[in-house]
Amino acid sequence: MKLYQPSKLFEIDKSTARVITLRSQLLLNTERNISKDFIQKIISQLGYIQIDTISVTERSVNHILWSRAGGFNTNIVNGLFKEKKIFEYWSHAAAILPIKDFRYSLIFKKYYCEKYKKFKQENSRLLRNVLKRISEEGPLMSRDFNDKKTGESGWWNRKPSKEALEFLFFSGELMVKERINFQKVYDLTERVLPFDTDVSFPTDEQYHKHLILSFLTANGVAAKDEMTYLRRYNKKSFDKHFAELIEDREITAISVSGIPDRIYYVLPENLEMNSQDKSEINLLSPFDNLIIQRKRLKLLFEFDYQLECYLPHQKRKFGYFSLPLIYRNKFIGRIDLKSDRKNKTLYINKFYPELNSKFSQRSVSDLNKKIKEYAVFTGCEMVSGVFK
Repeated sequence: MKLYQPSKLFEIDKSTARVITLRSQLLLNTERNISKDFIQKIISQLGYIQIDTISVTERSVNHILWSRAGGFNTNIVNGLFKEKKIFEYWSHAAAILPIKDFRYSLIFKKYYCEKYKKFKQENSRLLRNVLKRISEEGPLMSRDFNDKKTGESGWWNRKPSKEALEFLFFSGELMVKERINFQKVYDLTERVLPFDTDVSFPTDEQYHKHLILSFLTANGVAAKDEMTYLRRYNKKSFDKHFAELIEDREITAISVSGIPDRIYYVLPENLEMNSQDKSEINLLSPFDNLIIQRKRLKLLFEFDYQLECYLPHQKRKFGYFSLPLIYRNKFIGRIDLKSDRKNKTLYINKFYPELNSKFSQRSVSDLNKKIKEYAVFTGCEMVSGVFK
């Protein structure tokens, strides 16, 4: 089936494309509260919240939710885990996912089992012992196993039981019941998964249409290659079902002015959205869903961003952990921060405004207010080096 495209696409300007994207990302202040229902809505709408170990200011999950809820309490996510409304697994990276999408995780689990079948064969006894302990003793953490690391030293060298736990997790026999001090607590999948969860293996059509429609729901406007970013998929099947969605008018092809030779797609109802943007300054995580695809970010928002904590010191331009700042539908700068929780102080190392960013007295005041809110969120009482 050939992908039909009209000779002349409906065109929207870049500002409208940004507003549609930000509204789909729940970043436009249309509804903000810290209720459990709204936090669950955010996770469901975005499709995933990335988990990362870095906590220079605040962990990624908490920060991403804070940016949309206007506040946040970590107990809410713990509560959603206990109520079995969310689960932890792999999307393009480690993530929190809505339980409604559990069946789509089976795709990666099948791939993982096939890729590491040799590990399973060579470590069958170890895997059985780990499963037996959890079955008999209940949920366990890696630290509950007393075996030691072997081989060379380094962060990549994990003790055998940890390797087994991770294999059983990725293959689907174990799930993460909760995290305690960021450490995974593993339990048998049948004890964690709600009894009414759909566990039928998705067909190619179901899976590929899920990739497309869930991405557009979360991101508003997207090019085709962005929908499969770091995801496993079959190109031939994906293209076939993509064409079907266009033919059935479930998605619409458009162009965005200022971005030549690139076709974007949108859910038809999103083109009817009010394009007004009255949002405030917001401080985003480097792992935010809006930020994570750097090429997309640069094309659509003209913001060239890189998290520099992975770079050698001499190659950093904007500091170890600079956070993107967005005002309305434009990125206005980045700010390098560090939380000193022991001394209850959030340190502003450096602020880097974007070229041509104009700061009024009100926007300066709003930025100071946002940084103070962020300080409280990270467990700090003071801000050192307030932006002026």
